[in-house]
Amino acid sequence: MSDKEIRNSYEDSANGNIRGIATIVGCTTARYGQGGSNIFKITKGLIKNSILVLSGGCTSAVMQYTGRTNPEAVNECGEGLKAVCKQ
Repeated sequence: MSDKEIRNSYEDSANGNIRGIATIVGCTTARYGQGGSNIFKITKGLIKNSILVLSGGCTSAVMQYTGRTNPEAVNECGEGLKAVCKQ
């Protein structure tokens, strides 16, 4: 990220467009289901509330195959996060 992008992110957070940032990291397990449905549900709820979600590890694959990384996913975001993503 460039300096300008970092400053813009701070401004979007300060003015309420981004209500928070959450990081989801880890792997799905056989015990709780390989499909990552809980990760999907949690992420969907967070972005709906204009919380920016970062992912790492196996959860990134869940984000990809459930469509969270597609540009169309912006339509599931809350209004503030949607405005930031459409910039």
